[in-house]
Amino acid sequence: MVRLSTLSQQADAEYAFRTALEIDPRLYQALCGLGVVSRERLDHDEAIACARRAIALRPAEAVSWNNLAIALVDLGRVDEAVRLYRISMSLKSRLFSITFGNYLLALNYSPGLSPAEVADEHRRWGCLCQEAAPQPAPHDNPPDPERVLRIGFVSADFRHHSVAYFLIPVLPALNRRRVRVTCYGLSPKADDFTRRIRDAADAWRDAGGWEDERFEAAVREDGIDILVDLGGHTGHNRLPLFARRPAPAPVTWLGYPATTGLTAMDWRLTDPVADPPGSEAFCTKKLYRLPRTFLCYSPVDAEEPVTPPSFEDTGVITFGSFNMLAKITPEVIALWAEILRAVPGSGLLLKAKGFSSSGVIRR
Repeated sequence: MVRLSTLSQQADAEYAFRTALEIDPRLYQALCGLGVVSRERLDHDEAIACARRAIALRPAEAVSWNNLAIALVDLGRVDEAVRLYRISMSLKSRLFSITFGNYLLALNYSPGLSPAEVADEHRRWGCLCQEAAPQPAPHDNPPDPERVLRIGFVSADFRHHSVAYFLIPVLPALNRRRVRVTCYGLSPKADDFTRRIRDAADAWRDAGGWEDERFEAAVREDGIDILVDLGGHTGHNRLPLFARRPAPAPVTWLGYPATTGLTAMDWRLTDPVADPPGSEAFCTKKLYRLPRTFLCYSPVDAEEPVTPPSFEDTGVITFGSFNMLAKITPEVIALWAEILRAVPGSGLLLKAKGFSSSGVIRR
């Protein structure tokens, strides 16, 4: 049953989980699996119910606490999720590293924590990760400033994802007389965005199933000079690989708003707005600030024509936020309220996966 879910055969997996629970409503693995599938099809209410039932059956199992926390983050209930992640981590299961990463991601959305506190937790994870990594081996990349520079990009989001929107315009703009690009894809999901990124790269590696040892060997064999992490502590990342320093210059960029916590990561590409002067105190690596912005957005070709703004007919301004509910904190709502009051008659349109929950809509 778990295998079906892993392979994204969600309808078959859901049927198997439900059938198993009809036979035995106390089957822990089926409850966990049904909760995961329910979240993926945006039924967060059922995902939460399944996780709570699983916790009641086996409170010492870390996975169900982690699953419940993930579902609560989707619904914007970040502080509850942080508490549950800490419980899951205290159980010291094989999921500890994954849960710790999920926990760090959630901390970015918690309004009750200072930047220093968030950075300290990232450093704590980084110390544990570095302690578990082998001593980095020397690199034999030729120190010739005239040779082609080899850059590797590592991501689970080479697909229809916000990271891809910002990466796609960059790859074709790199000077191929000076730079060679290798993309290491971590996700089995592929779509038209995947094809565009693959076509724009000089080499492509399906690296999602590789152990760290094999991954490091491939990076060294490819002669990568600069290895760029695009995910930080987001899903399916390979940050422990970077703790091994498989390339002379490990860099993080684009997909994560905070430090990774790794001292082995040399640089974070950012800009003066995302990381203003003084932000160095919250980062374990050097900040390289690009002069204007570290993001370069490129819209895809729209199938539908762009229509004129409704303001032209109604005279009413509509503001919008299409984002994660976890980012809509009380402080954000207060700021939005100021803006709406300053523009009489204006409205606010929100779009988020969490609105599949009736409870969230009521709240």
